[in-house]
Amino acid sequence: MTPRVLGAVLCLGLAAAACSGGGAPSAEPAAAKPRPTTTTTTAPAQTPEDAVREAYLRSWDDYARAVWTLDPSGLERTYADRGLAGVLDEVDDRVCERRLSRVEVTHDIQSIVVSGNHAAVTDNVVNWSVAVDADTGADLEVRHPEPVYWQMMLQKIDGSWKVVFYT
Repeated sequence: MTPRVLGAVLCLGLAAAACSGGGAPSAEPAAAKPRPTTTTTTAPAQTPEDAVREAYLRSWDDYARAVWTLDPSGLERTYADRGLAGVLDEVDDRVCERRLSRVEVTHDIQSIVVSGNHAAVTDNVVNWSVAVDADTGADLEVRHPEPVYWQMMLQKIDGSWKVVFYT
């Protein structure tokens, strides 16, 4: 399900809940209720910049999961080429060092430029992440804000935006 369709379904569900009147739940089993056969939405079309922003932020979620679990599976959803190779190398290093990372960042995206199937994102990130010992669960450093300037290059590959390079 695409994020746009998922968003529309969630909006419809919230609207239905808000209009339900808050009465007692229906005694009728859920399976017996009629299901809609078509759905019409009026959600605005997603701009290329919105799609890139969404993919960029999703790449951070995938990265955070990989460095917390030391499991790189799924990174290919949001990374490709040199971007994927760099993150895979980092996860491998962390496995060898037995060092997790609890990722917590605040984004301040400065620009998104889209040209055809290529895009660039610049982001002033405040990084609050902490390295964690994989065996004991103890923090290996004190949590403090660190400003970091990121430049990410994304490419649309098989219909999905993926990080292909970052500095």
